[in-house]
Amino acid sequence: WLAFNRYNADVRIKDGFLITVLFYVALGIFGALPFVDDQGLNLTIPDGMFESFSGLTTTGATVIIGLDQLPESLLFYRQQLQWLR
Repeated sequence: WLAFNRYNADVRIKDGFLITVLFYVALGIFGALPFVDDQGLNLTIPDGMFESFSGLTTTGATVIIGLDQLPESLLFYRQQLQWLR
């Protein structure tokens, strides 16, 4: 406690923006892992990130061809990403 006694812990506006952007980017990157990990999709990392960010922003754009053939677990995950927003 004494080491940080003089430290000012106020969160400024630019700190809030930085925290928000970093959290959003980290959420998009970790959200891409199930898309990249699925062997049937063969998505690259940028494609998985696009799919994740598209779901988080509720854009609705997709790079996946043949959504009807996806496993139900991955379809459920896509819908949960869109619902989170």
